[in-house]
Amino acid sequence: MSELPLLKNRFTADFTTGRIFKTLLLSLMVLVMTLNYWFGSDPGYQVDSEGLVVTLIDAGKFGLELPTRYFGLGTIETPETSDAYLFYNDPSLLDNGFTYYDYESQLGLQGWVFWFLAKFIPHPVAAFRLINSFLLSVVISLICLELNKKFGLLMSVCFYFVSLFSYWMTTFAPNLYWMAFSWFIPMLLGLVCLNNHAKRFWIYPLIFIAVAFKSAMGYEFVPVVMLGSIMFLVVEWLMVFNKDKVRRKILFKMIFSIGIICILAFAVAISIHAYIRGGGDILDGITVIYQHDISRRTFGNASDFTYNQALMDSLDASILAVLAKYLWVGKTGKLALVMLITSVFVIVFRLIKDRIFAAKDTWLLVVSFLTCIAWFVLGKSHSYIHTDINIIMWYMGFMQISFYVVLKFIFDKLSIVNFIKSNFARFERIGLS
Repeated sequence: MSELPLLKNRFTADFTTGRIFKTLLLSLMVLVMTLNYWFGSDPGYQVDSEGLVVTLIDAGKFGLELPTRYFGLGTIETPETSDAYLFYNDPSLLDNGFTYYDYESQLGLQGWVFWFLAKFIPHPVAAFRLINSFLLSVVISLICLELNKKFGLLMSVCFYFVSLFSYWMTTFAPNLYWMAFSWFIPMLLGLVCLNNHAKRFWIYPLIFIAVAFKSAMGYEFVPVVMLGSIMFLVVEWLMVFNKDKVRRKILFKMIFSIGIICILAFAVAISIHAYIRGGGDILDGITVIYQHDISRRTFGNASDFTYNQALMDSLDASILAVLAKYLWVGKTGKLALVMLITSVFVIVFRLIKDRIFAAKDTWLLVVSFLTCIAWFVLGKSHSYIHTDINIIMWYMGFMQISFYVVLKFIFDKLSIVNFIKSNFARFERIGLS
C-alpha cells in the first residue's frame, strides 16, 4: 500500500515530463520551419496572384472606398499602373483617382479578412506573410506528431524534413493568395480522427469549416485537399480490410462521413459565391461560374476559347499528357519520377527477393500518389498551363511518403530501424508516441 503514492507520483512526473517534452519539441519544429519559410521564400513568386489580396490590404490600410466591391479580391488601376505593391509603398499614386475591378472567380475570403485586419496592424503585408508561414509550420508540425503516433518516427521525420526543405513549400508558405496552411488542415484533422476515432464527432464540424474556408479562399486544389482529409484513413482501411471487420466498418463510416462533409462544405462555399455572382440567383450564378471559370480549367470545349491558343491546347491535351508533364517538368517533376520509380522498385524487390509484401508502404504510396494527381486529372486544363504552380501538389503527401518508403527499405537493410527503435524507446515512455 505504501508504494501506491510513489507510483502515482512517478506517473504524474512522467506525464508532466512528457507534456513538457512534446511542447518543447513542437515549439522547436515550428520555430525552425517558420524561419526557413520566412527567410527562404521567393518574394517575387506569384506576385500577380498575391496582388489581388494586396489590393484589399491597400484599401483597408488607406481607408479607400470601394463601393463596387462584392468579392474579397480585386485590382485597382490608375492611368499609370495597376501594381498593388506600388500603391502599398506610395499611396499618393492614388490621389488622382482610380478604378476598382472585382476578381469574380472566387469569394476571396482571405481578402476580406486581411482588408479588415490591415486597418489595425502596422506593416500588414509583412505581418500577414509571417503569420501564414507560422500557421503552415504549426499545421505541418502537428501532422508530423500525429503521423508518429500511427506510422512511427521515421514517417514523421520524413514528412517534416521533406516539407521543410522543399523549395515549393517554402515559396508557397507566406503567399497571401494561396494560403498554403489551409491545404493541410483537413489532412491534420483526418489524422486526428484516425488516432482518436472515439472523438470523431467533435472533429467532423472542424473538417466542414476547414474545407469551406479553403473553398472560399480559392477552388484550386480543392479535390486534393478533400482527399487529403481521408488519405491516411483509406490506407488504414485497406490495411485492416481482411483482418478486422469491426474496425473496417468503423473506418468506412468515417471515410464516408468525411467525404460527405467535404462535399457539403464545398457546396456551401460555391452556393454563396453563386448567389453573389448571379445577383441573388444561385442557379444563374452556377451557370456563370461553370461557363467562365470551371470549364476553362477542366474539360471545356476548346472551340469555345478560340481567342486563346494556349487555353485551347490545354483543353485538347490528354490526361496522360498532363501527368507525363508533371513527371518530368523541372527538377521537381524529375525528382517525383525518380522517387516513384525507386519506391515501386523497393516494394517489388521486397516482394520478389525477400518474399515480403510491404502492405503498409504499398498502400501509403498508392493512395498518396492518387491523392496528389487528383488536381492534375480534374483540373487538367489548369494543370497543363500552370506547371509552375501546380507542381506543389507532389508535396501534398506523395513526395514525403516516397522518401519514407525508400529510406525505410535502406534502414531495414542496414538494420538501422532496430537501432532507432531501441534508442528512442525512452521517448515512448515519456509520451512522444
